[in-house]
Amino acid sequence: MNEQQTLEQRLHEIVERFPTGAAFSTSLGKEDQVITHAIAEKKLPIRIFTLDTGRLFEETQSLITATRERLEVSIEVYTPNADSLQKFLSGKTAWSAAGFARWSL
Repeated sequence: MNEQQTLEQRLHEIVERFPTGAAFSTSLGKEDQVITHAIAEKKLPIRIFTLDTGRLFEETQSLITATRERLEVSIEVYTPNADSLQKFLSGKTAWSAAGFARWSL
């Protein structure tokens, strides 16, 4: 990729480089909405997904729905396993927040 390429050119290059599948993780911010729009407009074979930690604002949930409907695009939403998340938050795993704190310098 070179710095002179347009967004559309860069997205087409990504599709060419990853013919078995590319994916875009959206935070639903302004910049990501521009990229989502470009993917949808050109009907590029790039999966779009986001993470729902269970703490998204209602407005964010509404934005996911509105984006899907307006752009006629699929946005996959991934959520953590509730039991695993609770263990992580309670500090009862090696990789929990408390576990990380033990390893910090």
